[in-house]
This record gives sequence, C-alpha cells and structure tokens, in this order.
Amino acid sequence: MRIASIETDGKRILLKKGDSDSLAVEVVTVSAEDLGGAYSKNKVEAKPFLGEKTKEKRMKLVVKRAIVSIGDGDAFGDEQMAMTPARRYYERWRFLRKLGIPTVSSMRVVDDRHVVMGDMTVGVAAFFGKEKRWTVSGEIRRETYRELDKTEKVFLSIDPEVIKREIVSLQMLAWANGIRLPSDDEYDLLVRPDGSFQVLLMDLTQMRKRRSEGAHVLIREREFLFGSLDHLIRDLRKLGGEWK
Repeated sequence: MRIASIETDGKRILLKKGDSDSLAVEVVTVSAEDLGGAYSKNKVEAKPFLGEKTKEKRMKLVVKRAIVSIGDGDAFGDEQMAMTPARRYYERWRFLRKLGIPTVSSMRVVDDRHVVMGDMTVGVAAFFGKEKRWTVSGEIRRETYRELDKTEKVFLSIDPEVIKREIVSLQMLAWANGIRLPSDDEYDLLVRPDGSFQVLLMDLTQMRKRRSEGAHVLIREREFLFGSLDHLIRDLRKLGGEWK
C-alpha cells in the first residue's frame, strides 16, 4: 500500500522538523480508510530508528496532504511563499504553537506536499467538528438511527455552555494575535472518554489574518459557531433515539 509517498514495505523515511532536525522511521501500517475531509489523510503506524535498529514501540500518526490557501497572499510566522506547501503548512502550525493557540499536538514534514501529525484520537478520543456534523447529518437523512458510541454519549454529557466558552476563548486568543478563525473549518472539538475536551484550531489551510474587521464580525461568527454546535447536539440525540 502507498499513500503520501509512504510505503508499508519497511522503507526508511525521514520526518523533518525544520531544516536540520529529522526523525527516521520505518512505516509498519497505513490505514486503507481515508479519514475524510477536503484533503486526503490516513492513519499510520511507524517504528522510530535508534541508530540502525528500530524501537519496538510504535508511533501512531496521521499523514495528510498539505494544502495552503494563497488567494490573499497571507503568510504567518516564518512562512514564506517560496516554500513547499508542506513546509508552509508546518510553519503555520509552528506559528500557532508559539502563540499558545491550541492546535495539532505535533507535526513533521514528509515531503513537498505531505505532513505527518500525532494521532490525537489514541485512546478512543474523537473529534466533533465539521466532519462529524456532516457524517451525523447524512445518517439522519438516511434514517439510519443507531445506538451512540461511548464517546458520542460522553460528548452529549458535556454542558454545551462550557464548550461555547472554550470556543469564545479560542476565537478571542486568535483575534488578539491578529488571526481570524478559518473560513471553512473554524474549529474542531476533541472529546476524550473521561469527559475532558479541547477546542482546537486545526484547519491551517484556510487561516486568515485579521484586517480591519469590527466587533460585529466576531459576534456574527460566534452566533454561527454556537448554532453549528447546537445543531450537532440535536442531530446526535435524534440519531440515538431521543426525539425531544
């Protein structure tokens, strides 16, 4: 199997972090299932090299095709237009991390067009963002009602007002640093089985710089984000047989 220039034939590849730091790994498995979204991404298991031998402990990763929107010429941090798409994507991630804006836990460059990230769903955690809304809405349209899984039930047990406060916190932190939430996939919500959760900025493709927008833009954007969350909650309850 081959995806994103990664092969599962024991090939040794380098995962790059900047210009000098790199990690050699041996890819063991690549999931056949695409994780969804506008850009291809798959789960990967790899064993890091220690000298000429690999460690037995496997790394759980996600490899993704890196696309960077260049419509308005925005660049963030050390990002430069002449860089490869993957390097630009990586520099955007590094910029967010420096600012303390919650985002992907780790990232390295695979080749010119692909990055690899830490798999944040290890331990049966799950994301409840745009992709989840699409999936659940599709199930509702097909009337494929079912029992909710454990993480879905945990998500519904969380006070939505607490989640909304965290969404506002992310929005305001980005705003204070000259960034607006992405235009397409504004935030993602990672929910863990123990009920803890995290609101993250994950869509580095559609990152936007703050221009001269006023507070009314924040309020309108916030109303949309809250409405999307409420819609997902209603659909999940309906999917699981709650008709209130």
